[in-house]
Amino acid sequence: RMTAAVDLPTLRLVREAIQGGGQALYLLPEISLTLPFFDELRRRAGFEVALWHSRLGERRRREVWDGLRRGTVRAVVGARSACLLPFKDLRIAVVDEEQDESYKQEGQAPLYHAREVSLERARRAGALVLLGSATPSLESAATPSVWVGRQEHSASDSPRYGLRKACGRVLAPWSTNARPVAGTPWARAS
Repeated sequence: RMTAAVDLPTLRLVREAIQGGGQALYLLPEISLTLPFFDELRRRAGFEVALWHSRLGERRRREVWDGLRRGTVRAVVGARSACLLPFKDLRIAVVDEEQDESYKQEGQAPLYHAREVSLERARRAGALVLLGSATPSLESAATPSVWVGRQEHSASDSPRYGLRKACGRVLAPWSTNARPVAGTPWARAS
């Protein structure tokens, strides 16, 4: 199966969102990927990261839930249900392996697709959504109004990434001089 790894362009965007006072969500398609990725992100990030999935104890889930509502928890790594958390100031949502069918909640209410929920929540919050995939879903690839771009990599590099735009915020995280579009909260005077 797949393994998730923290890539530097994405980490840079997440750091920028958090340093700007916002919150970040990093979704992974399976619970088994969350802990190794969480450990790596926590080691490399330079900021506190919370873990979220259905196997966490009730006490820890409540701590994360309350911290997000108050804004004291700034970053969450989680499986599908993390997209439903009560972010106070969501600035970026990363959906790794966005094409994975594990993001669909089926058979038990509420029925939802975590990628689509993340896109809508980001749209409402004016946040960025970064969809990561070596093989983008047909829905993402066939929607040119929101699929901004991708970069091809060799097999040894990280997968290509496409960036969806929400409320006009567009970044190209793979470019060496990526900057937010003028007029966005993250834009800096050069």
